[in-house]
Amino acid sequence: MKPVIEKLGEDNDNIESLYIDIDEFPELGENEDINELPTILLRKNGKYLDKIIGMNEIDLIKAVEKHQSD
Repeated sequence: MKPVIEKLGEDNDNIESLYIDIDEFPELGENEDINELPTILLRKNGKYLDKIIGMNEIDLIKAVEKHQSD
């Protein structure tokens, strides 16, 4: 998924990505209720928008497109 996320960032200058190893920071996984990997959280200005679980490129692209106009 990392290449897909990086491509979305290249195509949309308002997208930033942050990768967190929850084995290294388990409290973040607990705080965000992350039980499966990969889990992608979409936020805008600190506000939660969506959660994509798994390696589904189409779901990720659709979610980003959906929230671009928010």
